[in-house]
Amino acid sequence: MDLAKKDISEALTLNDKIWQAHALLGVILDTEKKHSEAEKEYLKALEIQPDSAAVYNDLGVSLYLDGKFDKAAETFLKAFNINPENQRICNNLGLALFRLGNSEDALEAFKKGGHEAAAYNNLGYLQMKDKKYDKAVVALEKAIETNPSYYTKAQKNLDKVKAALKKTADGQIQLE
Repeated sequence: MDLAKKDISEALTLNDKIWQAHALLGVILDTEKKHSEAEKEYLKALEIQPDSAAVYNDLGVSLYLDGKFDKAAETFLKAFNINPENQRICNNLGLALFRLGNSEDALEAFKKGGHEAAAYNNLGYLQMKDKKYDKAVVALEKAIETNPSYYTKAQKNLDKVKAALKKTADGQIQLE
């Protein structure tokens, strides 16, 4: 990574208008958890190439990783408006919307990013991770109902939620 970062920096010294180099530098900075610096590079790339859904998506990921879910959702929406068929963008938008507490819109974004069963599984998985077990059960059961032959992943997640709902003698939730 250090060598790639050095090479990209040298390329930008020679020509600061290479939008791909700014975008790649942003990705490297994100891997180093330097999200503020990465954001600046993505914005430079977008100044040069304002219609790049990929760069908007990468910027959205950076903002998401930095905990800026509102800005991430706005940025993913810009990427979606450029390329509404991109599954990764749709799913990333769904993640950001979920983190903003908007499960209904998150589900719709997940649906655009794949099929209905996958969308319900994604929603259920996120709810499970947030320990919203009752909601997770509903979403995961809907995933299975929507596509029972294909969606064994939803069944596995549902089994995890049901295991988490087993109560110990003192009434505490026991994760297994």
